[in-house]
Amino acid sequence: VRVAPLVRVAPLVRVAPLVRVAPLVRVASVVRVASLSDMRSITLEEQRNEVSGRISGEEMLVLGDTQPASLLVIDTRPHHQFQTGSLINAWNVPGEVWVKEGDSPGGSEEGGALLSVLEQAKERATDKTVVVMGTKAAHHVTVQVCEQLVGAGVERVAALHGGVEVFQTTGQLVVPSPAAS
Repeated sequence: VRVAPLVRVAPLVRVAPLVRVAPLVRVASVVRVASLSDMRSITLEEQRNEVSGRISGEEMLVLGDTQPASLLVIDTRPHHQFQTGSLINAWNVPGEVWVKEGDSPGGSEEGGALLSVLEQAKERATDKTVVVMGTKAAHHVTVQVCEQLVGAGVERVAALHGGVEVFQTTGQLVVPSPAAS
């Protein structure tokens, strides 16, 4: 009888995840966690062209649960979409306020409105991480808002990867009170 020699296998090395999930994360199932944290669809070219980083829904929930005072969420969807459901404490400033073709801040009435919004955003963003969210279909608007904020000197800005749709099945979206917008 021949016995095969023992094969030594290197021990598994555990790698710490990029984000530690706090026990307060309100995610109902593993399937939802996977959809909230799936950022595989970002190409290297997209990453190189974006001024700000991206944040997954899961990372955003962790930050909101563990350090709520350090998070400012700006929802760039039109007011009627915002009223159908948004994240608690999100600030609704529709994309059309931020992005006017051909306008420069202060150069017209609309540009003056943009300048006012940028000043408010800078004030609200002091010592906070700013997450800009919109719809997945209008991700270009989210990116443009991030660029405006970074250009105005806001330091920690990220776009929500996958748009507000990543929260539609999680129970995180609530109908805001009229005073919230």
